[in-house]
Amino acid sequence: MGLDIATVDPRRPEAAASATVATSARAVAIDPGGVDVPNRVDVPDTVDTFASHPPPEVLDAIATAARASVRLAESGREMHFRVNPRGGGVTVEVRDLQGNLCSTVPPSAALDVAAGGSLD
Repeated sequence: MGLDIATVDPRRPEAAASATVATSARAVAIDPGGVDVPNRVDVPDTVDTFASHPPPEVLDAIATAARASVRLAESGREMHFRVNPRGGGVTVEVRDLQGNLCSTVPPSAALDVAAGGSLD
């Protein structure tokens, strides 16, 4: 598989949405006797690598996060999220708008804020 870079024009951001990927149309299957048997798989020669628009549920999630961010900023706060590289857990930090750490809260509190709740 390879990216057809000629389809991407850096002066046109929308060109990235139409970049194509070349794919192989050949696959190999193993028959019960252990002999490799080539099979032709019908796949398109090109595949869109980027959707032209995010799905509606992604747009809804972005809007929800934006509303929560505005509410927090109006109260002089913001949230920062860090993933623990060892265990994968998430630390949610509440900071003032100058970046000073005010507190840490459990991830469930971040979900409450996203749902319209407050940190108070």
